[in-house]
Amino acid sequence: LLSCTPHLDTNTPGTFVQTENIVGLADTIENMMIEELPYSVEGHQFLMKFLKLKSAALPPALSESDSTSGEKIVRTRWVPTVSEREGEEYKKYHLDQNLKKARLIDDLKSLVSKRKWEIMKPELRKMWRRELEMLHDAFTDCERLKRDGGNPEAVAFALQEAESLYSRLLLTEKENSDSTENEERADFMSQVYQIMEMMLVGKPMTSSMLKDIHNPVNMSYAWPKSTTATFVELLARMSEVSVSAQFKALSKDVLTKFFISKDLSQHPHIRNRTFALRCECALRYTRLGDMLDKKIARKVLFDFVPPQYYYAQVQPLKDLRKQKSGIFEPSLAAVLVNNLETLTSMKKVSGKWILNEEYSQDSEVYDSALFTWIGKRNSVRLQVIDNVCFDLKTNVVGLMLPMKSLITYKYIVLVDVQTYEIVTEPNLVSDLRNKLVKTKNKSEFASASRDMSLNYKNKKKRKQIGIFDEKNDSSNRKATKSMNSSMKAR
Repeated sequence: LLSCTPHLDTNTPGTFVQTENIVGLADTIENMMIEELPYSVEGHQFLMKFLKLKSAALPPALSESDSTSGEKIVRTRWVPTVSEREGEEYKKYHLDQNLKKARLIDDLKSLVSKRKWEIMKPELRKMWRRELEMLHDAFTDCERLKRDGGNPEAVAFALQEAESLYSRLLLTEKENSDSTENEERADFMSQVYQIMEMMLVGKPMTSSMLKDIHNPVNMSYAWPKSTTATFVELLARMSEVSVSAQFKALSKDVLTKFFISKDLSQHPHIRNRTFALRCECALRYTRLGDMLDKKIARKVLFDFVPPQYYYAQVQPLKDLRKQKSGIFEPSLAAVLVNNLETLTSMKKVSGKWILNEEYSQDSEVYDSALFTWIGKRNSVRLQVIDNVCFDLKTNVVGLMLPMKSLITYKYIVLVDVQTYEIVTEPNLVSDLRNKLVKTKNKSEFASASRDMSLNYKNKKKRKQIGIFDEKNDSSNRKATKSMNSSMKAR
């Protein structure tokens, strides 16, 4: 949608983008939204609202599945929305929020004791909807444990956790009472950060999913179809199409807050993707509007020196060209590692599995040891770059990075995101070159790219954002022409 919708003519009635969703169990648009990131109808409505899109029903003859294999096919048309009257839209938003809050408060009355309710009632009205939802979920869990005859100790612990959450929310409300950040802005930021985590951190399959080609679909595996580039492009597009004063007030400094907040930028796994986030923001800085403060941007975006492509020829540890039913082919990411000690530790856990203790022993689930290990490392030790190009004929990898003098990491190695297993021998970062590696086979650098096409709209914009090094402009133009022709063919 991010690639196609800029080409829609909003002045011509009837224009649309049509998508087909096949890899999944959904048979309706609503179920598809639950299966696809951000995994809820409300989450999709949030994104579509600020991307100025809406889903539209297809004619019955086109919406019926024509699959002879029994696959579920969901066809959806996405139509650009006409510029709405912002005032009425936001009045409706506030009315909906107030109705939701009233329902949550009524539900909480039936979940707590009469004595506790008399104490909580005046404080609940001051809370934000998301806080009420958290409380509602916590006390609902307590009630469910009681109803199901749960262990008394477990019930008491759940009740203690719910009451502790209530106390923390009261303190938070006092701290924020003088803040100019209203509930709507907090709700917007919360949604954005949740979507950020989903898009940046691609989860690997469990060991049981790898046993059969049908298991990933049947077990609702969240395919790593988005990268850091997808997330930043999403924000940039929102900034371009949602130009109202209300949106600017909501989105102002949403990225600034992320970079200056340790709670956000140092969150497990997210902290290992901040380098890639900085690179993608640097490429789209002029399109992000007020989402990133200029003073902070200068510090985190490499002093406004735009990143460029670097290339290296890698040595695979397995046959990356081997077909695996269209399900188990590797989805590649590059990992920058700071020293040999970290790299050695990384190799020891690659390809191994650890028991997920959240599940009972009756249904053992084993997770990738390397994915868990990476989540415990700080940002200085390694960084994951998930938006890469890879040429299967020449084993040449291409990725967007700042000047090598700004890179403090020593090694680079490729991993398969779906299994979190190292799939190439490590290369030295110092061996990366900002021009195409000459090999016998001419490379097109597009065979494994997922998001790179978003960076190649036209020659003029490429020059504006400075993707290529001017010293190697002729070779880069040749490479870009080759990549563009491949992507158009795809």
